Amino acid sequence: MCFGAVSLAVVRPTLPFVWDETVHLSQVMPNVPASAFDAHRARGIVALAYPAVAAFGSSPAAIRSYLAPLAGVGLLLAYLPWLRLRPGPTAPLAAGLFGSLWVALFYAPAVMPNLYVAFAGAATTGWLLVSMLPGAGRGPLVAASSGMAVAALLRPTDALLIIGPLLLAPLWSTRGRLRLAALAALVGGFLLGWAPWVVEAYARFDGPLARLHTAATVDGQGLYDLVPTHLRALSGALLCSAGRRCGHYQPAMLAWWFLALLLAALGVWGAVRKRRATAMLVAVAVASAFAVPYLFTVTVVAPRFLLPAYALVALPAAEGLLAVLLAVRPGRLRVVAVVAVAGVLAAHVAVQASAARHVADHQRVPLGGEAAAVTVLAEAGVRPGCALFGDLAQPLGYLARCFGDWRVDLHSPQPPPEVQAARQRGESVAVLVAPAKPVGAASYLRAWRVLPIREPGVRLTAYLAPRP
Repeated sequence: MCFGAVSLAVVRPTLPFVWDETVHLSQVMPNVPASAFDAHRARGIVALAYPAVAAFGSSPAAIRSYLAPLAGVGLLLAYLPWLRLRPGPTAPLAAGLFGSLWVALFYAPAVMPNLYVAFAGAATTGWLLVSMLPGAGRGPLVAASSGMAVAALLRPTDALLIIGPLLLAPLWSTRGRLRLAALAALVGGFLLGWAPWVVEAYARFDGPLARLHTAATVDGQGLYDLVPTHLRALSGALLCSAGRRCGHYQPAMLAWWFLALLLAALGVWGAVRKRRATAMLVAVAVASAFAVPYLFTVTVVAPRFLLPAYALVALPAAEGLLAVLLAVRPGRLRVVAVVAVAGVLAAHVAVQASAARHVADHQRVPLGGEAAAVTVLAEAGVRPGCALFGDLAQPLGYLARCFGDWRVDLHSPQPPPEVQAARQRGESVAVLVAPAKPVGAASYLRAWRVLPIREPGVRLTAYLAPRP
């Protein structure tokens, strides 16, 4: 619960909702048309947020105050099985290392799935390993299956990255019926979590393969060295694209990133020397399998994408840190080492909390501009019973109580079918275009009313369709 309280204190519960959050909330928010739900999204986070929406409505403060303690419970559940695998300070220290990251603090009260995928991934890995212990019983397998289902409900493609190396763990470490039971638990939870996504794929996207293909075109796929972009994004950029300069290298952020990898290597090495390396090797394998696609293939870069990898790397990193302390001889020197490490950790927490606060404060400017932009649109006649298309259409649509879809074809002289359908329904329609985008081919816009929007962090040209 301390994690949730700190996140609320740092981010502040009044932070307005960002783009992705508005898409998720619009699916269940009363009096708000459901925004276009893209192929790469899943409805697990929508279900997670629904109780807060049903109880508190649209208030950001109430919804964030609900999600932050929920994230604290998630952090506890994520590392609970690791207390059985590593009795002692390893699991609490790992939870502290992970929970103190600015990315985790910032997204704890957010209507976003990545942090909960991290919790589910760490819990699933831990309970699967616990199930291999002598006399573990069926409970750990049920917990592992449940964690796998939660990960798949939240982000099905991320669940693929988690389950891959986990399917190899029972083959290596167990025999006979236990091996089959472990595999069945993982696969069963995975399929259960994927089921809603697959059903929706058949209903809206011509099947799972077509949906995966569409999702890949949104996120961007290829082979790139995205490590530098990820490292720059740690300075506070929430979303970047490959080939674009995003953020900057910040020494404090680079230090913890590389130090965490070094400590994780020390933790694994120490576990190998003590002949109890299975748990740490599996954690590193799952973290690596998860991180590699995001570091080298997915062209959309965001610090939150790597949260599941960080949650698992924190475990061997914690063991590495403890190994460093234990390597110092008992006595005054060890006391000095403990004090020094405590000081470094305190500085780390302070830097991360400050970064989370900075990111939250930085977001308030464009989010305030979005609210002002909605006021401009309302004064021009774009009121509920409306549809917005184009840049920022979804967050502005959420605030204006309009349907929103970021996709709009500006290369056709005729209005896209979805725009025509909205007009035929009698809705007020606006196409929002960023200043850098040419609209010469979309000749139909020339007959529409032009409304410049120039608010803090929001620069758009709104083309308002004449009433049919």
